[in-house]
Amino acid sequence: MKLSFLGAAGEVTGSCVPVETAEVRFLIDCGMFQGGREAPDRNRRRFGFDPAALDFVLLTHAHIDHSGLLPRLVREGFAGPIHATAVTIDLVGVMLPDSGHIQEMDAKRAARQPGRPIVRDPEQVELADVLLIESTYGDRAHRDQSATLIELEQVLGDTLRRGGNFIVPAFAVGRTQEILYHLDELARAGRLPEMQVYVDSPMATAATQITARHLALFDEEARALESWRRNANGRSAVRFVASAEESMALNARRSGAAIIAARGMCDAGRVRHHLAHNLPRAECSVLIAGFQAQGSLGRRLVDGARRVRIFGEEIPVRASIHTLGGLSAHADQPALLAWASHFRRAPRNTFVMHGEPASAQALAARLESDLGWRAVVPDADRSATF
Repeated sequence: MKLSFLGAAGEVTGSCVPVETAEVRFLIDCGMFQGGREAPDRNRRRFGFDPAALDFVLLTHAHIDHSGLLPRLVREGFAGPIHATAVTIDLVGVMLPDSGHIQEMDAKRAARQPGRPIVRDPEQVELADVLLIESTYGDRAHRDQSATLIELEQVLGDTLRRGGNFIVPAFAVGRTQEILYHLDELARAGRLPEMQVYVDSPMATAATQITARHLALFDEEARALESWRRNANGRSAVRFVASAEESMALNARRSGAAIIAARGMCDAGRVRHHLAHNLPRAECSVLIAGFQAQGSLGRRLVDGARRVRIFGEEIPVRASIHTLGGLSAHADQPALLAWASHFRRAPRNTFVMHGEPASAQALAARLESDLGWRAVVPDADRSATF
């Protein structure tokens, strides 16, 4: 068997792992690279394999950094089946057209200008010959959920008392639904200030509807909260924004609004318009609720940039920037180690992927020291044969 790591190796984007055996050739994920100036070029470069020679694709989930290059794979000759869960198929049907639309809009703009709660816990695995494990947060532990809720409540309250808006760049699938879940938790406990919540992303709206149709995948607490939400009166209003005109109208809203908008790394989508209008205002807040790749606008905000460029204009950053690591969809180091500890024996080969170098190396070291495994952080564009 031979595995090649063509993305998500020393980074958290572009997952793509060709697998070759004597009998079959297949691909695990075919994701886009996101964040940074090099991402467009990397998404256009030649695949490191022949798409037409693949027997099938195994799609682990719908996020664009795992599925975004599937249309290009087909265009370049792949004609086999793509295996995924039913909910993943539903979500990809929404996400890929949206991703294509954003790319078209970005291309036109460039031409005009030189350029974890909610779902059940994962099932435990006890045996594997080869294990590929992510390491996005392989070097740290998240804040616990109760502390996360307290911080969310405080930031919301402080922002609204100052007379500002609360902007949340959020991934349309997973993160938006999780934030709404936590807002419902606060509302049910009577801890949510009076405000209007807007979800400004057609894809997030569709993904939320899909999520609600799959209650069987929810954990017990999430099902109870969903039942309360559907029957509650007087809860803080949530409005799903559909048209571009409605989205632009939000820019006239000066206070009292919590705007959840795609995309999560601030590198595309409607959130950039809301940031352009609210970042210069000291009374406003921006909540970063997920991983920000090197080179992304979100990462620059997290790193303390005082000015950022949006749509070709220099925008001063006067709004307060808050990071809530506890909302991440990715497991932290303790959760990854706890999941790995259920193996009855170490996998023969463990590859630590989908993490920047420090995070990946830290998790590999803990797998070796805590569990006695041999764990390898693969290099990009290298193959493993065994």
